[in-house]
Amino acid sequence: MSILIIGDLHLNSYSNKYLQSQLKLINNIIEYSSCYNIVFLGDIFHYRNPKAIEIIEFDKLLKSHPHKQFILLRGNHDTTERSDSNKTILEVFVNNHIKVITESRVELGYYFIPHYESEDKIRLSIDEAEHKEVIGIIGHFGCKGFHSLEGYDYEGISKNLFTIPTILGHIHTFWQENNLTILGVPYSTSFAEAVANTNNNRYFMEVDR
Repeated sequence: MSILIIGDLHLNSYSNKYLQSQLKLINNIIEYSSCYNIVFLGDIFHYRNPKAIEIIEFDKLLKSHPHKQFILLRGNHDTTERSDSNKTILEVFVNNHIKVITESRVELGYYFIPHYESEDKIRLSIDEAEHKEVIGIIGHFGCKGFHSLEGYDYEGISKNLFTIPTILGHIHTFWQENNLTILGVPYSTSFAEAVANTNNNRYFMEVDR
């Protein structure tokens, strides 16, 4: 059985047409896939305190697929404040077919690591994953060697730490190297991203469970 994994959404209602275009694209991906389990890699919303219309419309999208099981991984934009608090607006979506990952844990045979401001917490979670019987890691954090299109370099978390298959969100640019896969974003959040991702933007994938 496969799992559909979708990169950072950054839903934004700066115009209703833009938000609806984002949701339509995500809905098409879900309908195209035969996967029962669907994972969103974090940063569901663009702002930490999303507008009511963004929450309502995303809720409609999830409810339009009642026979799917969803996992929402907490990203930095989904956390109510910039800290290692696990408080997140995503909790409002929890029901029998929607789980929210706010702390590192095993689901679907993978070790899920949400966003932490503390790199020590991320390293500890990666180490824990290495000692569990899991297929790989699914996470939302940056790692050394990658450059943010907003102008800063990710430091601290070495790519050498990933000795098992790892799929990450957060960086917004598709990349594959050894055990590491980084997914892009369905909708770019800046002009620089749009240019960089023009010819190489894979933002969803299916993996075996």
